[in-house]
Amino acid sequence: MVTMGLYGDYGFIWWLTEYDICPIIRCNILMLHAAARKSYEEYFL
Repeated sequence: MVTMGLYGDYGFIWWLTEYDICPIIRCNILMLHAAARKSYEEYFL
């Protein structure tokens, strides 16, 4: 999604707030995003 590339995490959070997703789904997406980022940092940094 375009916002992630432009704004990173802030863009991702903005995207979630801009399009009001069900809170449970939003929570799951945020957890998945955090987990993916942690994996990325562990493997590539």
